[in-house]
Amino acid sequence: MSTVIGIEISPSMFKLAGVKKRGKKLRVHRMVTHPFPSVWMKSPFMFEKEEFVQCVQEALMARNIRGSKVHVAISGRHVVLKRVMVPEMKPSKYRAFVAEHVLPLLDLPFEDPLFDIQPVGEVWFDDDPQELLVALVPRKYVESLTACLRYCGLDPVKVDLAPLALYRWVDVARGVRTPRSLFLGISKSEVEISRFTDGVLKDVRVVSLDMAAFRKEEDRPRPDPLIPILGEGEEVEAYGRSLLDAVMGGIDEWERDAWTRSGTEWFLSGEGIDLYKLEKALKRAAALPVSVAPPAEPYMSERLREKASRWVGASFSVALGLALNGKEEELR
Repeated sequence: MSTVIGIEISPSMFKLAGVKKRGKKLRVHRMVTHPFPSVWMKSPFMFEKEEFVQCVQEALMARNIRGSKVHVAISGRHVVLKRVMVPEMKPSKYRAFVAEHVLPLLDLPFEDPLFDIQPVGEVWFDDDPQELLVALVPRKYVESLTACLRYCGLDPVKVDLAPLALYRWVDVARGVRTPRSLFLGISKSEVEISRFTDGVLKDVRVVSLDMAAFRKEEDRPRPDPLIPILGEGEEVEAYGRSLLDAVMGGIDEWERDAWTRSGTEWFLSGEGIDLYKLEKALKRAAALPVSVAPPAEPYMSERLREKASRWVGASFSVALGLALNGKEEELR
């Protein structure tokens, strides 16, 4: 039985999920959450290393995790996606071609990127070009992040995009794939919006949406960091309206009908709000095909279920998706 540890680093929280895998079966045996201080992220590509390290060390305190190999999710706020057309060639040659001929031509907000590629569609005729999706992240950010995790006693062996991990979790846990999927990864200060068409990431963007602005009363520290700060009906309704505006504002008008009708599904995940109330609010507001991402509880060990927060639900979807390779047929 192999063990995989997935780490999601949202703007407001450090989340770790330990997953044991035996063949195509999966069992969640460990979950860790710890809130981040509000000032730890200075910009999309810079963060306060001391604040981050202190938070991770506090989260791992008295836990037998040191030396563990971990998979880490990179938020869409750190990612730039480009779609490019290149000559058809052997798949093994695409990376070298992109590095030599494509990267020097790209206008990026950072230097020295790390990148990965994914072919989009098929080439049906000779001499037709191949479309590639190129995902780029700042090398400096990734190296700083992994160095901090190593300082905390962890061993990062894989870095993945949070939208891809979220997609894998929903895809495998449901066992059903729709032609178009829209994912909302919600945190207390922002929302990561990613769209997939036939399993391929179409785009990802991050919008600021501070939950504190929707609270009727001042927020106070909570013993359980997963307790929603937005749970009252009017608060959730107001947040849902602003969320809907943010989502639709980033979709071209000619595409909006396709992304709100049958054949499309929206999925909610994350923390800070009662997701099931938000689901109902969005359906009332626009009759959207929206649902909460599959919860983690059915896959948690009995011992973990006894002591875990009652608000786990879909808050660990990204961390759990990091443990999957997309080929699992049975999770329990």
